[in-house]
Amino acid sequence: MSEYDKIKVRDAMSSPVIVINRDSTAQEMAGIMGKSKIGSLVVIDKEGKPVGIVTDSDLKEKVVAAGLKASDVKAADIMSSPILTVGLDDALEVASDLMGKRNVKHLAVLKRGKLIGVLSSKDVAIITGNLLSIIAEKKGIYEGKVVRESAGLVGNCDRCDTWSTLLKQVDGNFLCEECRSELESKRSE
Repeated sequence: MSEYDKIKVRDAMSSPVIVINRDSTAQEMAGIMGKSKIGSLVVIDKEGKPVGIVTDSDLKEKVVAAGLKASDVKAADIMSSPILTVGLDDALEVASDLMGKRNVKHLAVLKRGKLIGVLSSKDVAIITGNLLSIIAEKKGIYEGKVVRESAGLVGNCDRCDTWSTLLKQVDGNFLCEECRSELESKRSE
């Protein structure tokens, strides 16, 4: 198993997922995508199972370019179906290969059959860029070069469970900036 195999879909996916039903109009979908700043919506059936996906490209190509009225076009009319899925703990490499082989930019992420996330080609590109930065930094360390201090890790604070892009390790816990400040204040009292 290579180091790359250890990177899982869960490490790169976007969650929570914004879903729509088959009857959502293209006008509604465009509004949701614009407001949420996302490029796809997962279409679910009455039981909440993913049955398709509508992307911003689908709206452009199948509605706008076709000259259709956005309020008349339903998700069921333009969605890609069936939706391709991957498991939460699948290797990111496998998911990335699936995207390339099937020429898709989005995969639904399932855990025990339940939709919990979406993996986009943008998500894969971001984590790949981060990995390249880590590799370059590690190479610099081995070559004896001075490297920058880490800006912080990304994840949930071990103390307050708030999402942070600036987690730093303090006494064995990864803490956000606010919790670190509170801890420092208590220590100085």
